[in-house]
Amino acid sequence: MKDIINRKWAIITQINREFDELYHKIAVHYNLSDSCFWVLYILYEAKRPLSQKEICDYWCYNKQTINSAIKNLENIGYINKGYEENNKMNKKIGLTSSGLKISEKSVKKVIEIEDRAFISVDEKDLDTIIELMQKPLMAFKDEVNKVIK
Repeated sequence: MKDIINRKWAIITQINREFDELYHKIAVHYNLSDSCFWVLYILYEAKRPLSQKEICDYWCYNKQTINSAIKNLENIGYINKGYEENNKMNKKIGLTSSGLKISEKSVKKVIEIEDRAFISVDEKDLDTIIELMQKPLMAFKDEVNKVIK
């Protein structure tokens, strides 16, 4: 039984890696690192400036990875940092006009691709996939937290 579960979990892991590889291929096509692409993706989708913490939390990236991506994107002029009017402690990251242009070329195109690809999957099936993926994720988190505190 354990071997069957391990083989099936390997298939799920492989599917996830294939999705990651496709998104990586897209990022490379637009001369972006994966993390830079995902920062642009969330900023484009949010349609408003976000804090670094919001970006980290949304994609489950660590602060160092997002910080590096933000520095790279800022250096090439795709994003800028500013402060909220009523909170000078909280920096917000937003797209510049160049960042919006590259996002419309890359992120918007990817969203359109996702829409075309995933429209073929029934909404009930998507709900089932989400529910089924959350169960092993929670179990795995519990096991990891027992070992790594």
